[in-house]
Parts: sequence; structure tokens; C-alpha cells
Amino acid sequence: MGSVKPEGQFEKEVIERLSKHGWTYRQDLDFQSEEALLENWRGLLNSRNLCRLNQIPLSDGEFSQLKEQIFQVKTPLEGGKLLLDGKLGLVRDVAGYENEKLYLEFFWKHDVGAGLNQYEVVRQIKRNATISGRKDRIFDVTLLISGIPVIHLELKRKGVTVKAAYNQIREYAEADHFSGFYSLIQLFAILNPDETRYFANPGDYQKYNYKYTFAWKDFKNNPINEATGFIEEVLSVPMGHKLVTQYTIQDDAKGALKVLRSYQIYAIE
Repeated sequence: MGSVKPEGQFEKEVIERLSKHGWTYRQDLDFQSEEALLENWRGLLNSRNLCRLNQIPLSDGEFSQLKEQIFQVKTPLEGGKLLLDGKLGLVRDVAGYENEKLYLEFFWKHDVGAGLNQYEVVRQIKRNATISGRKDRIFDVTLLISGIPVIHLELKRKGVTVKAAYNQIREYAEADHFSGFYSLIQLFAILNPDETRYFANPGDYQKYNYKYTFAWKDFKNNPINEATGFIEEVLSVPMGHKLVTQYTIQDDAKGALKVLRSYQIYAIE
């Protein structure tokens, strides 16, 4: 990945690498909207909860109840707690089951790398402006676990620093683009072919601080800077899942998420 190539080519190489390390590329979702991601999630909810739903898929009204609970998330900390709980409640409105209260499973924190969770990668998702006068945006790459956007990757071509990618993410946050379904984003990764870092979602754009972005080192403390190695070591399945569910700390006192550094993760493992 070290040669001089345009950003679009680098993006394709990142997706190819992710596809070799546990993620399924959903090309059918290229350049789609949040609504398309939500419909994808709806299908997964139906398939994973068939027995609870008595073989009757979610109605539009029932799915709206679930979306509302997601859209009420205001901070990454709240989102993390919702993911770790892994359940959402609803009141059925379909014929024969009116007013029946259910809890659906939607995220399986301990089911790492196989089983009920599904690992998908999408690219170029359109984000409509949520603040008047602001621009619509298109996100580079998003990693979905069980249909939920949990890790966002911002990419830059060779020669453009990852600090520029970091600043772009901060601009997105300032414009409230990490809201709605994207309010569940837990981690960010910023990459160019030769430089990579990762960090927990700070939430409020005013809390962004570049010093809390981390490079990765291997077990022998050798730095892994290139995107190829970083994807294999950090973003692959199961490590990408573990980063979200096991190595991201919910600091209630400070109201913030914190992600462990590589040496801390190796110590735990």
C-alpha cells in the first residue's frame, strides 16, 4: 500500500484487506443512505429474533420503536452501554400479538468472531446535513457489527497526514453527523498508506484532542504504521470486535469512552 495512489484506490485496497480478515464487503450498499443501513439492520433483527417474533417480521411501527431508542443516544458512552446490554424493547402492534412486550437481541458482545454477530464493511455512505446550512457528507468506510455502525475509518492518500483525517472527523462531529444510526460509533481509525492511528469517539467536538489518538505496536513493541499491518492487527475480526466490546472503557466519572493502547491489550491477553 506504500506507492503513490489516489485516495479512491487506497480505499479499495483497504476494503480488500478488510475482506481478507473477517469482514464482508457489502458492495450493494455503496453510496447508500442511513435508511439503507437501517433496512439492512432490520433484516438482521428479524432473522436473529425469529422465535421471539413468532415468525412474524417487525412491522414499520415496531421498527420505529427500535429506531427511536437508537436515535435517543446522545453520547458515545450511552451508545456503548446500549451495545453491551445488547437488547431493545418494543410493544408489538401486529394482529394477534397486540400490546405484547418483547425484548429483542441486537448485539452479542461475547459472541466474538462467529455465531450470531455478522461483520460487514460499507463505503461511501451518504450523510444528510442535520444542521441548517451545513453540507451533506459522504463517509469513507464504516465497519458494521450485526448491522450496527461501530467503527468509522477516515482515509487519506499517501502524503496527506492522518492529522488531516482526524480534523475531518472533528468537522463531521461539529456538524452533528455522528447522530442517528451513527450515534453508536465507538471508535475511529485514521489511515494513510504509511501512517495509522485509532481513538475512542469523544462525542462533543469540543472534547477532541489529537494526543488521545494512538499508534499500534506489536507484541515485541515494534511499531505497525502501514495500513496493511494495522488492518491485520487492529481492525481484523476478532480484534475489531474486541476493541469495541472488551478494550473500550466506559468512564462514567468523566462521561467519556476510553480505548486501551496496544501494550495494555497485550498485557490483558
